[in-house]
Amino acid sequence: MPGVAPSYSIRSIATLLILLSLVAFFIASWRHRHLHINRDLSGVAAIPSWVTILISSALIIAALIALIGIWSLGVPTSRIVD
Repeated sequence: MPGVAPSYSIRSIATLLILLSLVAFFIASWRHRHLHINRDLSGVAAIPSWVTILISSALIIAALIALIGIWSLGVPTSRIVD
């Protein structure tokens, strides 16, 4: 989107969205571990906590890598080719 919006605006919005995803992944893992419902008595099979922690951790790492990539890569410039 070069020429449409300033690069700092695009990077800021992308950073905000990635930080929101980081928080969502962390809260999802935390919520699964701290449910107040006794899953053993409900008779419903649940995903083990270590699986949700592993998946959430992988997603958090991927989001951090994306955040680093956004700020470390150069801003693309538009080129008109005839």
